[in-house]
Amino acid sequence: DGSTDKSSDITEIYFKSDPRIRIVNQHNQGLSAARNTGIFAAHADYVMFCDSDDYYEVDTVKIMLKAIIDNDVDIVSGSARVVYEQNNFTAQQKHEDNQYFSTKLRGVHNISDTVLRKTDVSAWDKIYKRSIIDNSQIRFPAGIYYEDTYFFYTYAWSSSKIYFLPQDVIVYNYIRRDGSIMSETFNKTSRAYDHTEIVIRLFKFMKERNIFQQHSKVFNDLFKEYFTLSIKYLPDSSMGFLYDRVKEFDRDFGEYMKSVDLELR
Repeated sequence: DGSTDKSSDITEIYFKSDPRIRIVNQHNQGLSAARNTGIFAAHADYVMFCDSDDYYEVDTVKIMLKAIIDNDVDIVSGSARVVYEQNNFTAQQKHEDNQYFSTKLRGVHNISDTVLRKTDVSAWDKIYKRSIIDNSQIRFPAGIYYEDTYFFYTYAWSSSKIYFLPQDVIVYNYIRRDGSIMSETFNKTSRAYDHTEIVIRLFKFMKERNIFQQHSKVFNDLFKEYFTLSIKYLPDSSMGFLYDRVKEFDRDFGEYMKSVDLELR
């Protein structure tokens, strides 16, 4: 994705030693576009994602692949270890990170919104079936942040079963640093609006697939949660845009939502 740190030279070394490896280069387009390019290029039956600064455990792919095949499920979720690049995170922050990125359930579960709300939305501590991604045309929304939430829910709503690895099985190492998207979320930038935009796009996915009625409760919860994040962390200069966007959304779809669920008013 237009990397300037010699990473393409490193991939060339692996490419020459393993015929299964394919390298795809493109101009820098951002995380979602890079992942989508990878999805289009994928030729195996299963797909995983690893962000540029993070890393797997040595046996992560083996563990995830075995779990999704042996349990005959559509998605496998594991725990992630948060690696702090700076020592300026509080004990409370570290505790919350550990709770969020650890699996809370165990074994095979039918996918329901109750189960999904107990699952972190990160793309990188999971393994997916490429057939579901392709058949349901699941992609990351390019140009906006918090894309993992959109991908996670649209994929899960297109699936039937999920398997959770034991909590102590670490499959991913997430580098937490100042300046990351997650850190900057709380620094009053305009990108905080994207929380609300993600939920609006989730609604449109549900409406297009005629599944909104069965997921209206989780939509209501997500909208309250993500709209609150936008309000809390947007700078004052962006508030007008946020409210205009939500008014437009309500004008276009408010009556439809209330016809499905009277609580959505």
